[in-house]
Amino acid sequence: MSGEIETGRGATGTAESALRSLLDAIPATTSKGEFLARADAAGRDLARRFEAAGGSTEFARLLALKTVNLAVGRYHYLHRHTNVASRPAQLLLDPVNNCHLGCPGCVHSRNRAVAANYDWPGGRMSPEAFERALADFGLYAFGVAFYNWGEPLLHKELPRFVRAAKSYLLHTSLSSNLSLPFDAEALVASGLNFLFVAVDGASQESYERFRRGGDLRLCLDNMTKLVRARERAGSTVPYILWRFLTFEHNLHEVDRAIEIARDLGVDQISISTPFAVDWDDPGVRVARSEREGVHQLRPGATFKGPLDDWRNLALPSEEIARAAATPWRERLGAGPVEEASAPAAGTCGWLYQSLTLDAVGRVLPCCMPPVHDLHRVYGRHDEAGAGAFNLEDYRLSRLAFADRAAYERAIGARDVSAAPFCAVCDQNPEMSYDVERDVGRDLRLLAPESVLSDATVRDLTAWGDPLGAR
Repeated sequence: MSGEIETGRGATGTAESALRSLLDAIPATTSKGEFLARADAAGRDLARRFEAAGGSTEFARLLALKTVNLAVGRYHYLHRHTNVASRPAQLLLDPVNNCHLGCPGCVHSRNRAVAANYDWPGGRMSPEAFERALADFGLYAFGVAFYNWGEPLLHKELPRFVRAAKSYLLHTSLSSNLSLPFDAEALVASGLNFLFVAVDGASQESYERFRRGGDLRLCLDNMTKLVRARERAGSTVPYILWRFLTFEHNLHEVDRAIEIARDLGVDQISISTPFAVDWDDPGVRVARSEREGVHQLRPGATFKGPLDDWRNLALPSEEIARAAATPWRERLGAGPVEEASAPAAGTCGWLYQSLTLDAVGRVLPCCMPPVHDLHRVYGRHDEAGAGAFNLEDYRLSRLAFADRAAYERAIGARDVSAAPFCAVCDQNPEMSYDVERDVGRDLRLLAPESVLSDATVRDLTAWGDPLGAR
């Protein structure tokens, strides 16, 4: 069940026209203050029209907040602004920083010399800290990924976290090794949309070469429990994708793994070539399989369930009302209102689309783990609050792309270990929940083409393309 607005052709074009006028202003409006005033008006108009199209007042306001936030984010991204009023479309957070396995190449590697390079303290996110994150960012985001470098199922409150995220209309996902006991019934009942299962072998001997400390039998039993719990609940979620990383030692087990996954009732299996880890353990060497790719095992399976329908949820009405009444300009905080436009400059999507929090509340610019000699910790959420997306290091990182000379003047003689990592980064890690692919899909489900045209959704989410390009 998608939870979309159900409407006939009578409502068509009304929400569309309200949003289209804002999108059309993105390239030409160089005054940030002027554009944000337009966003205020568009948000009010859009909420009225979503409600007229068949949504409740709370749902209409929430969907308008999320939709206008995308437009404001795209505006800042196009003009390469350093101080932004938008909030992240994706939250990437670790409920737990710890992991009970010790895979080569990971922050939890059992090679102590490797693990010592990382600035990665153990810890668990408190319910209060998670609630603050939802209150600050949940109204604007479309998805939350409950994983980065920790094992999320070590947190006994995880199903509660997932269920709370659903009340903000968030798509929820997590990645787990499943090599631990947990409550499968509670996880299914939480409404979790997508579960990645990290299992790289069809025998214990091959599996434990990389997943150090893991128990393959326990992983497979847990997948069975999840599939059966899903069936008993009459649910389609969580959608289960088995992710199999290929190495020289497990290539011969790829076909068997695909067979096992099909027998278990898993929805997909992905055969993937990982990054090299032989710098950590020379005996574990990456190899590419001829079966590389995603294998669909249950055609027609979906990753949307009852808790993706706003009619089944208790939406945070007071929070929604306060946010809807707040001018977008106030979300800029103390930074500059007006900035020069630099649309020709390169940039990184992470700086405008996603916010990463570890379990102890540190703010990180992307999925890469902090190391001791590079500056990848940009602040603390408990100190920055809703302004975390405009922390000084975030603004400096955006400036490093928009105006390198101005960035160099701003940081002065700072050592590279103290300057924001984004300014020297040559990586381009894939986003867990991508704006064009995933946000575009979820927005189409919430507001189908009878309310917002496919072309308008593309212009909201295809940030790498010129407006109206496709």
